[in-house]
Parts: sequence; C-alpha cells; structure tokens
Amino acid sequence: MPVLIYLMLGAAAGYLGARAMGFRSDPVTVLALGGLGALAAVMGLRLAAGVAQTGATAAAAVGGALAVLWLWRVLVERR
Repeated sequence: MPVLIYLMLGAAAGYLGARAMGFRSDPVTVLALGGLGALAAVMGLRLAAGVAQTGATAAAAVGGALAVLWLWRVLVERR
C-alpha cells in the first residue's frame, strides 16, 4: 500500500513540478517520470539510511520526482 501512495505523490509532484518548470511534455511521460523518481528516491533512502518515517520518505518522494524530471529535461529534451 505505501508503494501506491508514493507513486501517487510522485506523480502529483511530477505534474506540478513540470508545470512550474515549463516542462512541455505529454502528461503520461510526466506522471511516469514523477512516479519512478519517487520510488527510486524512497527505496534509496530506505536502503542507505534505514529511514522509514513518513515525513522523510514523503520528502524523498517529492525530491526524487523533481530530480528525475530535471534530468530528463537536461538529457533528453535539450537535444
């Protein structure tokens, strides 16, 4: 169940972050990148630090979503 929550949180953060950054891609790509970034950040935080607190993992999910969107924009869309 927490995985679905992090996916939804990451998708929402990805969507809002993409609009704030002027990221002009289709919504499916933005939502998928946000969700994947959130899952990667949460799993990385849990593996590296052993943190399972809700606030820390939620912050990691949002940060991971925004980081993946930024990387996508820098590496793929600027070609």
